[in-house]
Amino acid sequence: MPSTINQTYLNFDLLITRAGEGYRAYVIDAPGGDAAVSFALPPDMLTGERLVHGGGTRRGARLRNPSPTTPPPDLRTRGRTLFETIFRDEVRSVLVASQSEAQAAGRDLRIRLRFSDDAVELATLPWEILFDTEQQHFLALSEARPILRYLSLPRPRPALVVQPPLSILAVLASPTDHHALNVEQEWRAIEAALTDLRANDKIRLERLATPTFDALRERLLGDPVHVL
Repeated sequence: MPSTINQTYLNFDLLITRAGEGYRAYVIDAPGGDAAVSFALPPDMLTGERLVHGGGTRRGARLRNPSPTTPPPDLRTRGRTLFETIFRDEVRSVLVASQSEAQAAGRDLRIRLRFSDDAVELATLPWEILFDTEQQHFLALSEARPILRYLSLPRPRPALVVQPPLSILAVLASPTDHHALNVEQEWRAIEAALTDLRANDKIRLERLATPTFDALRERLLGDPVHVL
């Protein structure tokens, strides 16, 4: 009988921020509680390629890996160094406690890494090589304790405020290497849909006469266009 994978996770959220000349990691949401630890990374570790391949590996050089499922020992060593730099002291204790809480609830534990705006350079590090010395495995290869970067969505941009009429530029094209499009019918439909707004001087609708990149660039250098 095939085993089933529990894909219902509890989250272990770790926020990494800049702190003076180094960094500080905060456990901000986890079943096992909260914790924080300060740490510093060697300059060579801040370069993802050197962290993975080592300082002596030339760009483009290949790593010899005897097995597709067994990472090279040096990769394991570097993953262990990265893991022990951050997941230590109270953070390590909270991680262990969170694992126990997840197991007791019949759930898996997902580690989510967050980065503050002043520590975004760490987001590009190869966190997938994190190697847990006690469990003796790479976190990225664990189904019960995966690790991922949690990307914050960009802040919503403020609404565009313009003085009417709103300038709309329509570009209708029918490429010759595709089935012909009835662009004239589409244009009439657009005009009909916006009739009232145009009559009330709420919008100004314009059609680009020649739908080419050069013509579009030339037009955009002219009067402001709010909607394209």
